[in-house]
Amino acid sequence: MTHGDDKGLRTPPLLAPIEIVIVPIWRSEEDKGRVKAAAHMVKESLLAWERRVPGRLRVHVDDREGMKPGAKYYEWELRGIPLRMELGPRDIDQNQAVLVRRDTGEKRSVSLSSVGEEAADVLHLIQESMLIDARERREQNSIRGGITYDRFREVMDGDGAFVYAGWCGDEKCAAAIKEETKATIRVLPDEEFRSADPPKTCLKCGSASTTEALWAKAY
Repeated sequence: MTHGDDKGLRTPPLLAPIEIVIVPIWRSEEDKGRVKAAAHMVKESLLAWERRVPGRLRVHVDDREGMKPGAKYYEWELRGIPLRMELGPRDIDQNQAVLVRRDTGEKRSVSLSSVGEEAADVLHLIQESMLIDARERREQNSIRGGITYDRFREVMDGDGAFVYAGWCGDEKCAAAIKEETKATIRVLPDEEFRSADPPKTCLKCGSASTTEALWAKAY
């Protein structure tokens, strides 16, 4: 849910089984052989560059026939592949390809002579920006410290949020909160994620808290 959008999944490069999908584009039989061959040469170039500069670069050429490029784009966007490379006859003539970021939709033309470096740089940017966006989204939707139970119920009845609040450790309190708000304890945060000023009382009963819990609805 953090990385998805209306087009489907958006997979961070470090997690993606395929990081770059190359889509060769042709209209005529003459162009088909030429473009498909170029696409596989570009793949080998990427893999050769990766062997010189150890990294990742998991690459796939989608040269399926009987399927329009737009349908291929849709499928790979749905699957969240981070980077798409479009390669047509004109691109080959100009010694270039078009890179399309899955996370932003941004397109850029890159030289086939430096495609390995260009692709690696874009994947690094995607990884960084997706991590920053995910952290910002988490914090924008998190509430820490001093929330009353009445306010907590308003939040859960509304847009919802990640609420860091105290818990006395009694399962009866957790069950009552779930019954009244549909919110449950999603996790007991590790020390690095706990609030700087830990809650002193239980969100539900007001007794001394034994731990901080993160409460939210499950979707």
